[in-house]
Amino acid sequence: MKNRFLDNLNNIIVLKIKTKNIDRFLSNLYKLNIDIYSVNVVSFKEVVVEINECDYNKVKKLSILNKIDIISYRGKKDKINKLKFNKILLISLFFGIVILIFLTNIIFSIEISHSSEKTRNFVMNELNKNGINVLQFRKSFKELEKIKNKILDNNKDKIEWLEIERIGTKYVVRLEERKINNITNNYEFQDIVAKRDAVIKKIVVNSGMKVKDINDYVKKGDIIISGNIYLNDEIKKTVEASGEVYGEVWYKLSVEYPLINDTKEETGNKKQVFSLNIFNKSIILFDKNGFNNSYVSKEYIYKNAILPIGISRDTIYELKSINGIYTEAEAILNAKEYSKNKMKELLDEDEYIISYKVLKYSSNSNTIYMDIFYKIYANITSVRRIDIERK
Repeated sequence: MKNRFLDNLNNIIVLKIKTKNIDRFLSNLYKLNIDIYSVNVVSFKEVVVEINECDYNKVKKLSILNKIDIISYRGKKDKINKLKFNKILLISLFFGIVILIFLTNIIFSIEISHSSEKTRNFVMNELNKNGINVLQFRKSFKELEKIKNKILDNNKDKIEWLEIERIGTKYVVRLEERKINNITNNYEFQDIVAKRDAVIKKIVVNSGMKVKDINDYVKKGDIIISGNIYLNDEIKKTVEASGEVYGEVWYKLSVEYPLINDTKEETGNKKQVFSLNIFNKSIILFDKNGFNNSYVSKEYIYKNAILPIGISRDTIYELKSINGIYTEAEAILNAKEYSKNKMKELLDEDEYIISYKVLKYSSNSNTIYMDIFYKIYANITSVRRIDIERK
């Protein structure tokens, strides 16, 4: 029995032969020691045989009166022919997959959820300064957290809280402005109003007339301490209202927390290489044996002033991974604590968390996603000018 594996490696050709005497023809083939892999008699004058391609010339010389046609190939040549036939499809499929992977890792848009165009432009500027731009490779969870915390630290007087979330090929940025109550630069006549929707928990009146009470619900802009002093529903005088108001306010915080705790340590091994840098990608030159895990310190020796292309001398430090996997229960507890710490960072010294509740959570193979509702005791004091028509 012939070895089918070896058959597949040989170049086998399928021939259709028309001859006057099939038996004599086949007998002559055997006499020439030609390996015949199969014989299929179609009619008394026609036969289909499979032989090695290298024996084809022997068959042709056997009789010039026989009509011999090549039907097909098997083995290596057959596979090569099929590969050639389908090469455009295979190349297109390969490049399609590469392009798809490439495009799914590119950020095509940044959406900033805020009503003020001025604030949106300011935040976009901060994002750009910290390396978040469109048409760049997406950043990891840790990189986004680092950038977010840096923006918050540099803009404590402008931004109260900030979230950067990647959804598909875009970043969604949510924020709340920090509005500082500039009570020292008072208007001549003013009301104390609510900075945001809240339930009042404390009112301190220095001047003016209190028009709201504890546990009253107020919307943003509602007057709490009026600069207009009323008597019998008539304004007797108008003053500069002053005081402080605290209330229960609400936040919904969305957090992502990894299920895999991946920490890395240096092994002490390092090497220097040169790399070509295009956009956010580095191509190491003349180095085939890279580290599996590494940290790279770059020193540019050439950088194009217009195009995002450069050549750098890199020092690569080898890292070893120390992995730990959280259970879902551990990850939920860690995510809660992480979220609470984030919220506390946004609060002033006289503000605190009243309570919190997990609204929903979900997880995939390596990340847990959680929405948490917070009740916060916060300063809701703001001022609004009272315009008085002077005679």
